[in-house]
Amino acid sequence: MTFRFNERPNSVRTTTNPPTYEKQYVAAGEFDANIVRAYAAQQVPQVVATEQGFLFLDDIAVQEQGQSVFYVTPRYVTQDAQKPPVGSMKFAFSTTGGSFHVTHSKSTVNRYPSTAVDYKQAINVRTNGNDLDIDGADIIIPALKLTYTFNHPQGFVNESHARNLASITGCVNDSVFRGFAAGEVLFLGADGSDGTNSEAEVACHFACESNLQALVIGAVTGIEKNGHDLLWVNSKKDTDSGKPTVVPLGVYIERVYRRVNLAAALGWG
Repeated sequence: MTFRFNERPNSVRTTTNPPTYEKQYVAAGEFDANIVRAYAAQQVPQVVATEQGFLFLDDIAVQEQGQSVFYVTPRYVTQDAQKPPVGSMKFAFSTTGGSFHVTHSKSTVNRYPSTAVDYKQAINVRTNGNDLDIDGADIIIPALKLTYTFNHPQGFVNESHARNLASITGCVNDSVFRGFAAGEVLFLGADGSDGTNSEAEVACHFACESNLQALVIGAVTGIEKNGHDLLWVNSKKDTDSGKPTVVPLGVYIERVYRRVNLAAALGWG
C-alpha cells in the first residue's frame, strides 16, 4: 500500500483560554506509529497563525484507526506553555543570602577609647560573674540558591530514583560540580512525581557557599574552610592591660555533611 498523509477535512479545533490549535491528518500505508509520528513531525508546520497570535507545535498525538491507518493530531500552544523537550534543563536562582551566627569577626576595625580591652575579634563579649561570655551576632552571608529542573524521559523517574535522591539529600560535592569547587555545593533535595508512564519533571535544589582561605582569628592564621564545613573558636580567659579578655586558643573546622560525587549520584554525567 502506498503511504499517504493528508489533512482530514473539518478537523480543526481551537480554544481561546488558553489559546490552542489542533488539526487532524490521516496517515495510511504504514503500520508503525513511531514512523508515522516521525514523518508527521517533518511535514506539519512548526508555527501556526491564529486570532490569538502565533502558536507553536507542542505535541503530536497518533491514534490507530485500523490496519495501517492512523489519525495524527498536532497540537499548538503559546510559547510559554510548550512542553519542555525530553532532556531539557532550566534553572532558577536566588542570591538573597542566608543568616549565620558568628562569634568572631574577620577583623576588629577600631576600639574606642583606644585603651578599651582587645577581645581578639570576639563579638559582644559580656561579663557573667567571674566569666566572660561571647554572645556573637547574626549576620547575612553570601548564599546562592539554585534550582535545576530536568524533563526526564518516560520510565526514568520511579520509586528507585526517588529513594536515590533522598539518600544524597544533605550531601556536599566532593569534586567540581556545575563550575563550583569541591565543598561549595550542598544538595537540599528534590521535588518530582511518578514518570513511569510519561515524561516527568524533577526539580533539584542546591545551596552554594564559597570556600575560604587565609582567614585570621586572633593570633591564629592560615585558616582554610570549605563552604559547607562549620567553623568554631575555642577561647580562654586572659588579661589585657590588667583587664579580663578572651583569647582564641584554636580554630576548628568540622565536617558535618557527607561528601559525594553529586554529578554521578544525580545521573548528570
